[in-house]
Amino acid sequence: METSSPWATINALAAHLNDDSPVPVFTADSLSHLVRHASENGLEPHIRRIGAKVLIHRPGFMRWVEQQPSSRPRRRR
Repeated sequence: METSSPWATINALAAHLNDDSPVPVFTADSLSHLVRHASENGLEPHIRRIGAKVLIHRPGFMRWVEQQPSSRPRRRR
């Protein structure tokens, strides 16, 4: 019997977040960027590094997203 883990790899989390979206919400590259800067952006408590593997706590990530201030979209030049 397989149980669903709250932990996901970067690629699995990106696939989960973009499952029903016609436009990617978070790409694997954007999640990697957030993970690289996790100690600066407050995401660190939701990240586990085991050797070369990086896991993100899905519920913790969603709470982190909800706590982020909204910003205005940038205008393209």
